[in-house]
Parts: sequence; C-alpha cells; structure tokens
Amino acid sequence: MVSFEAGDPYYLNMPAYDDAYTKAGGEAVYRFRIGRARSEMALFYQFAGFLYNSECSYHYIRPSLTVQRRGWHGSVYGKFVFGFATSIYNDVDLPNAAPVWAVYDAYRGGGEIRRDIYGNHSLALDFEYGYSQYNDNFPEYDGANYRIGSAWRWSGPVYIKIAYAYHIYDARAYDLEGQDAESSIKTDISYTEDRLESYISRNFKIARRDFLAGATVDLSQRYYTSEKDFHIDYIHLARRDRRADIAPFIRWDYSNKLSFSVNYSLTIRMSDTPYYDIAPLKDYNRHTISMKADYSFR
Repeated sequence: MVSFEAGDPYYLNMPAYDDAYTKAGGEAVYRFRIGRARSEMALFYQFAGFLYNSECSYHYIRPSLTVQRRGWHGSVYGKFVFGFATSIYNDVDLPNAAPVWAVYDAYRGGGEIRRDIYGNHSLALDFEYGYSQYNDNFPEYDGANYRIGSAWRWSGPVYIKIAYAYHIYDARAYDLEGQDAESSIKTDISYTEDRLESYISRNFKIARRDFLAGATVDLSQRYYTSEKDFHIDYIHLARRDRRADIAPFIRWDYSNKLSFSVNYSLTIRMSDTPYYDIAPLKDYNRHTISMKADYSFR
C-alpha cells in the first residue's frame, strides 16, 4: 500500500490518493564454467502494476553476468549488471505542464575480494561502479555511482554478515550543452551516503522439511551535496535522508529444485534540511509483503 497524499497527484491525473500495487516477474539463470571460474548468466524481468493509478506502472529488465574464481582460501568475484526501467517524474521547472516520461538505463559493474581467515570467518572488500543515463527530458539526472565497502561473514550454525559501504552519486546537474552544474538552473541530485548492512539466517527442519529463516537490516544516512541557490534547489540543498530497511523472510525447500518463500519488508525514511520543511514531501513508511516460488531446471 502506498500513499501519494504528501505530494501533488493532480499533475498525473491520479484517481486515488492511496493505492496498492502488485509485482510479478521471473528470472532465468544459466550456470557454466570458464576454466576454473564458475560463471552465471541471468535475465530478470518484473512488472509492477498499480491498482488505481496505472500511470505509475512500470517494467524492469536486468541481465547480468557473474564470474567467480576460488583460490588462496578465498575468492575473487566480479559482476556486471545492466538495468532498464521507465517511470514518471514531475518536471519541477514546469509545474503546470503536461507530465513527461523519464526513461533511464543503468549500468553497474563491480567485484569482491574475499579471504577466509579462521574457522568459518571471512573478510571481504568490495567495489562497484555504475552509470545512469536518462532520456532527453531529464539529462541533468545523468550521473556516476561509486561504492566501496568491507564485510565480515560467519558461516557457523547461524550465518551472519555485517558490512559497511560508502556510496557517492555524482550527477550531471545541467541539461543544456555549454552549461555546467554551477551555471544551470536545474536541480543537483548528487549525494554521499554511509550504509550499514546486516544479514542473519539459520536453517532448521519442520516435519523433515528444510526451512531457512532470516532477515536483513540496512541503515543509511545520505547527504545531498547540492550548492545551488535555495530557489533553484530547495529539495536537495543541505538535505539529509535517514533510512531503515528491515526485511524478515522464511523459505521452504520443497525439493532440490523447488522452493517457496514469504517475504515482508518495512522501509522508513525521514528527511530534513535547515532551509525548508521537507518532511511532508519526502518522509514515508512502506510495507511490502511478497510470495515467491523458485524452480531450478538443473
């Protein structure tokens, strides 16, 4: 269930303040070897359909390639992901104009170096680079993603992972050739972000069936770095977003090929800025319940 009451739905002619949406999709995975490296090609597709406000419905497709090689009591891991999505954005420069579509491509590539230290413990360093490119309606949102982090894992009776990551998004912040971020009147969505990520899970049996229960808890604090004047970029100037994502789950392994899972997630975001009361526009709570079936053709 989502609510658009905090914003202005009329520019989209939305018939309802509150809405519900359903997501459906699938993923095809092919595993193979390249020499001593284990590899995986995957294609993920998802459609999100809104019950009342169909203008917000979207498609998402994500092909990916993963290569992993083990050695030296550890592993080297690389991944490339390409994503494509469409969504609607309100052009704040023309608040009374008709809505326009924003379409963007997202490219991500990264890797991880992991080292087993003692017992079932391991330490890892990971990095990621990505680039998002929008269509001609919103070129000021084009930008590069940089992420670097570290993680500790323990794969004992309970599997635990705790990680920290530092994330930078460097946006273009202008739309016309010959301009730059300082001379443009477009908003600047550039930011830096600290993230603390955790995961815990445990296997158990009920009536001789295998179950896995666990949860992820992610905490983040994002600082927008826009230096534009208040009347140009009041949405991002000195803005801070604090966010918590809590997602417990349970998975039932019906057989070696078929499994079912039930997932719940809660997202809480709180925004503030010393120059403007942004909370009514950007604060939100989101609850999501999903069920998934996985089948392997191996």
